[in-house]
Parts: sequence; C-alpha cells; structure tokens
Amino acid sequence: MTKSAISALVDVLVQEGRISLDDPAPIPQWQGPGDPRRRITFDHLLRISSGLQFNEDQSDPLADGTYMLLGVPDAAAYAAAKPLVADPGERWRYSSGSTNILAYAIRRIVGESRYLDFPRRALFDRLRMASAVLETDAAGTFVGSSFMYASARDWARLGLLFLYDGVWSSQRILPEGWVASALSPAPNAPDRQYGAHVWLRIPPGIPVRRRSAVAACRRLPLHRTRGAVRDRHAVSRAGARSTRIDALSLCLGSPPLRSSGI
Repeated sequence: MTKSAISALVDVLVQEGRISLDDPAPIPQWQGPGDPRRRITFDHLLRISSGLQFNEDQSDPLADGTYMLLGVPDAAAYAAAKPLVADPGERWRYSSGSTNILAYAIRRIVGESRYLDFPRRALFDRLRMASAVLETDAAGTFVGSSFMYASARDWARLGLLFLYDGVWSSQRILPEGWVASALSPAPNAPDRQYGAHVWLRIPPGIPVRRRSAVAACRRLPLHRTRGAVRDRHAVSRAGARSTRIDALSLCLGSPPLRSSGI
C-alpha cells in the first residue's frame, strides 16, 4: 500500500511537468562514466524491472528486503548500490528497493527544503488524508517501500483517487490515463500480476488466512473499521491483529507478506 502512495507521488511530479516516466532516475551513484545503471528510468523502477540485483525473500532475515529496512541507516543508498544483473526493462523481479530508490529520486527533484512536506502538500491534504504519515529512515528519506501509516478511511481515499483516474473534487491530481497505465501489466511480470507499483493479481503462495481475507473484501463494512492500518503488517496501533484489518489491507492493494521466490 505504501508503494502505491509513492507511485502516486511520482505521478504528481509528472502531472506538474517536472519529470517524465521515461527520464532516467537522478541517482548520483549511477552517474559515473559508463555506469549502465544510468539507463534505469522512473518507469523501470515503478514496474520493478530495473534489472538491479535484489533478494526480497522475507523468510530470510538476512535477505536484502529485510536487511534494507532493519540493518542500514539509508535504505535508498543500500538498494541503489546493487549491481545490474539484467538490462533495465528486461526482467521483472519484486523489489522493495526500487520503491526506496524512487523515494530518494523524489527528494532530489523537489529539493531538501520541500521534501518532508511534499507528500502532505502534494497528495494527503488534497485528499483530506489527515491521518497519513510517511516515516523516514535515519538518512531522512521516506521508506517508501513499507512505512506509511493511515486510518482505513484514509487508505480508502487513496483507493478512490485511483478509481477516479487521478481526479479528486473535480481537480486533476494525477495525469489523465494514469490508472490505465498503472494497471497495465509490467513486461515479464509472472502471470501478468503486477503493474506500476500495483498488484493486479494475488500471487500464489499467500497463506490461507490471507486468502480468506481476500474473500472477505466484498462484505467488509468499511465504515465500521477503526484504528490505523500499518502497511504490510496490518496491525492496529494497539498491536492487535485483525482479520478485518487484514482484509482491508488486501482490498486496498497491500503486497503479499513474502515474495514466493519472484
């Protein structure tokens, strides 16, 4: 779910004319002479097809996805330092590192003085997402892969923005046609299951409890759901797990708990 918010923030910059999705990501570590990573674009990162090495196996406590979040002070720098193992756009591989690189690219574009308030100014306030908070790492970059907190109602507001093709209260926030593009499958994504930071299908390997939660989506009474939802873990502020909250997370597009080796 946090990944979808980062995707929306990237597309706010597109709508403002500040970037194109085909622009190379402005990552300083990639600007050396002959560095092939200079060819990685915003679109490659959104569709997690950058070609960068990254191990997202969350059953392994030493895998990149876990170590990036818990073992280093700068998640984006950790992910950006990875070497290419495929040409950009050639291979799809689920990578939370791509999102944190995007979060840093946003920082480079909007500037230090405007970065921390950018999500609220550009998106949250416009959608009246009063509870929404994006957490930074020790380096001051938003942990765009994982650490956004919001009430269930505010996550639903973000979902409605997608449903309305980026228009809110008659104001266009995201580029026209953005949703159709985001929902088009990424090249080489297995079973056409992933778009531009949006899951299009539920991958195999999700535990039975979470599959049951998916089935509960259609009968979920959103107005009765209380408490804040923490992305990817679906825990309330009190720390209690809830089938209803878990169902809501999946309804609104939360990534699976494990990558199933993809």
